[in-house]
Amino acid sequence: PGEAGFEDGTVNYLNLPAVEIGLRHIAAVGIDAIHARVSCLSGWLLAELQQMRHSNGAAQVHIFGPQDMTARGATIAFYLLDPAGWPYDVRRLELLAGDERISLRTGCFCNPGDGEVAHDLRREEMAQCFVGHQGGPVLFAEFYDMMRRNTGKTPSTMRVSLGVASNFADVARFLDFVAGFRDRPASELDNQPIASGHHLAAPDAA
Repeated sequence: PGEAGFEDGTVNYLNLPAVEIGLRHIAAVGIDAIHARVSCLSGWLLAELQQMRHSNGAAQVHIFGPQDMTARGATIAFYLLDPAGWPYDVRRLELLAGDERISLRTGCFCNPGDGEVAHDLRREEMAQCFVGHQGGPVLFAEFYDMMRRNTGKTPSTMRVSLGVASNFADVARFLDFVAGFRDRPASELDNQPIASGHHLAAPDAA
C-alpha cells in the first residue's frame, strides 16, 4: 500500500522530480549560507551540552568525537548520563523525545567494531552475553540489556542532526528536553511505564 508499492523492486519515480526541486532550493539559498547557519547552530549546541551538569556537578552529556566544530559535521553522537554517570536507556529517550515531537536517532554504529571501541566494550564483557546460548542467536535487544545491566555500558548511541531546515528554536527545544533529565537517576526512567502504542524495539543499526 501507499509509497511502499513503488519501493519493492521499482524506483519511486513519482518522487524523482523532488530531487531537482530540492537542488534548486539549495542553490537559491546558497551552500555557504547553509554551511554557516548549520555550523553556528551545531557549535552552540555542542557548547551548551558540555555545560549541562547535575546538582552534584556530574556531566549530563557525554559527546563522542570532536568537542567543537573542528573537523566535525552537524551530526552529534552522544549519551545522556544520570548523576551517577550511568547512561539512560536510549530506546526510552527516543520514545520520550518523540512524544515532544523531537526527532532523534538511536542505534549502533554501522562500521563493525567502531561501536565497540567508542563504547569501550571489551571482548570478555561481550563474551559473557553469549554464555548459555549454546551457540544460538542473541537478539540485539537482549545484548543491549545484558551489557547495560552487567557493565553499565550502552552499546548504542543517540544522534541529533542539524540541517538546512533547522533553526534556533529547534535547538533550544532539544536543550530543554535534555535539561528535563537533570538529577533523574537512570533507574527511574527504566521503571517508567511506556505509553500504549510504544514498543521497545532494537535500536536502528545505522
